[in-house]
Amino acid sequence: MTIFDNEAGPPQKASESRGLVLQIDEGKRTARVQTQFHHKPPVLSDALGSVQPLDEGHTFMGWGTSSYFTEYGPGGEVLFDGHFLPGTESYRAFKQTWTGTPTTVPSLSATSTGAGATLYASWNFATEVAGWVALAGPSTHDLTAVGVAKLADFETVISLPHASGYVAVEAIDVNGTVLGKSKPVQV
Repeated sequence: MTIFDNEAGPPQKASESRGLVLQIDEGKRTARVQTQFHHKPPVLSDALGSVQPLDEGHTFMGWGTSSYFTEYGPGGEVLFDGHFLPGTESYRAFKQTWTGTPTTVPSLSATSTGAGATLYASWNFATEVAGWVALAGPSTHDLTAVGVAKLADFETVISLPHASGYVAVEAIDVNGTVLGKSKPVQV
């Protein structure tokens, strides 16, 4: 069983909040503390909070009104720690798999570089993009694939040695399936 123990009362029982994992023996009607989690630096939340067991012995803590959230490894080591801006309260925090599927098309910016072009491709919130197919051609309706680039952070820079007319990019997943296409841009 997991419990967020805010320790802040009223009455205040301790100087910092904690997360607890309890070992329950229903037959003997006993409980013992198996694991305790404390935040560094110490936080004291007067309300709210959560403890979420994850796969492979990891634990995700939401530290309530202090607005911190932390993931611990199986040995209690901090794997991730963050917090919201001051004045923001968090009821509970959970770590879950999320797939971002934007309602917009990918963004593209291009600059001429002699006979070629440099493309800047991005698609905010798209989590399944693994790479980009660069397209080029004489008109917006006559574009062909001229290169492929792996995803590189938020914005992927693609250099085309030869490009004139118009360019566009297609976002692709790990299988090469097209997820979305940018609007053509004139070079």
